[in-house]
This record gives sequence, C-alpha cells and structure tokens, in this order.
Amino acid sequence: MTFIDSQDLVHEWITERKLGYFKPLEQLARLTEEVGEVARALNHIKKKQNEEASKLKSELGDVLFSIIGIANSHNINLDDAFQETISKYNERDAERWEKTMRVDSLRYWKFHNFLDLKKARTYFDLKEIALDVLKNMPQPVGQVCGPISTGGCGSIGENLKYFNQTIEKLNEHGYIVFNQMPFETPMQEMKVSTGLPKEQANRKLLEEFYYPVFDSGLIKRVYFMHNWKTSHGSRVERERTIERKISIETLPENFLEI
Repeated sequence: MTFIDSQDLVHEWITERKLGYFKPLEQLARLTEEVGEVARALNHIKKKQNEEASKLKSELGDVLFSIIGIANSHNINLDDAFQETISKYNERDAERWEKTMRVDSLRYWKFHNFLDLKKARTYFDLKEIALDVLKNMPQPVGQVCGPISTGGCGSIGENLKYFNQTIEKLNEHGYIVFNQMPFETPMQEMKVSTGLPKEQANRKLLEEFYYPVFDSGLIKRVYFMHNWKTSHGSRVERERTIERKISIETLPENFLEI
C-alpha cells in the first residue's frame, strides 16, 4: 500500500462523518496528543517488551492517521512529499554522516523480509521469503549445507554457531552467500508444532523449503561443510544438489582458520 492509497482510505473514512476534517489548530492538537502517546509507549517499552511493542504499533498507527488527515486537508500528496525528503537526505546530507559499509551476508535481506518472517506460519511462507531474498542477490549465489538438527557438533546450538561462522567466512572471502540463519528459529518452532516424529518433520522441511529453493535455479553453488556426512538432511540435500546439477564444493575441516 502506498501513501496515496492510505490517503484515499482516510479521506473516505473522514468524509463519511459529519464532523469532516479538523481545523488546523485542532489537527495540531490531535497530532501532539498522539505523539505524546508514542512517547509514553517508548518510555515503557523496556519494562513490558511485548505488551508495549504492541501498544507502540497502535500509537504509531494513530500518528500516521493524524498526519494523513493533515496532508489531505491541505491537498498534499504524501508519496511526493516522502520522495522529496529522501532525495533531500541523499543529496543535501550525503556527506553529513559517515556511512557504514555493510559487508555481512545479511545485507541482502530487506526490512520487509524480517517483517514477513515474524508473520510466517508455514514452511511455504518461509520459502516465499527465501526466494524474495534470493531474487535481490547478485549472481552467482551460493548456499551452505551442513548438520543442524542431527550430527555435526552434537547440538543444534553448536551446529548453528558453526553454520553461521561458515557463512560469514565465505562472505569475507568475497563469495555471495545466501544467509538462511534467520529462518532457523521459526523452522525449529514449526517442526515442533507439526507434532511429527523427528525424521518425518525433517523430511517435511526438506520437501517444503529446501527442495523448492534448490529447484528455483537461484542457487548456483552449494558449499558443504566438512562434516556433512554426519547429517541425514545434508546427505539428502547433496543428492538433490547433484540431481539439479548445481555446483558442489566441500569445505576443508580447517576452513574457518583459513
């Protein structure tokens, strides 16, 4: 939804009421009131994280409604206004603050990908997010495969740590690597929610998430960690990789030290 779409919705809501748009000073008073509520929510957010985060979302929505009402009553297109502001920041303030050069592998994830991740309820949802991230990455893209649920370092926590270190090491060497680490927490939660035995739950994950990612054609190379044979899932992924004629590289045991 664009700003102008939101302006249409607010205009429809307001014009259906006899009161209509507020006068300028009334608009200012309403906006000030709503900003005060945002300040209150922010002030309490550390005390009751989940409750206040939900409250903050609601209050920010009220602020947006008030701002849109002001814009509508003065015939201001907020899409244009926001674009002009971004251009101003990019031009006038181009050298005002030192830029950070993002080199971590999560730089290809967009903000909306993380929002979508919070709403994901199925492996299909996760797969769609993965494909969206992959489509924004420069080719050729590689992906790391190795033990997570079974084998490897002996626990999911240690396996994830080693997995992430491997991804970032490849990234440091200049390879474009798809970082699937943000998926791991929701994946583990979804596995539990299925109520399936471990082996069946892992198979469902492979079939509904990893296989479609491999089959998308967006992964050009798969880097298998040196201990990939200790994991049933990794062995199955290797078979799929070979079937899809995706390039394979097996990393040496001392890869993280190179």
